[in-house]
Amino acid sequence: PYHDENGEEYFEISAGDISENGFVTKAPEDVVKISPVFKERYEKLILRPNDLIFPIKGAIGQAGLIPQDLGSVKWIANPSIVIMRLKPNR
Repeated sequence: PYHDENGEEYFEISAGDISENGFVTKAPEDVVKISPVFKERYEKLILRPNDLIFPIKGAIGQAGLIPQDLGSVKWIANPSIVIMRLKPNR
């Protein structure tokens, strides 16, 4: 329902994008386009550098670290991924 051919492009991260050493080292191959109507709803799923991700389906127990350089396209977590995000120092 959130896909829209005219929407903004995101790389969608899934468990298969986490390497054996726990890093997401390359841009995912799956691209989704999210409708502006649903963008606010999915804002928390947009990945940031140094986010830790954990699959809740398939590769349970695996963990991944999102790299510093995400490139020009935003990355978004697949619905089967949980994100742990550290708060910045204040």
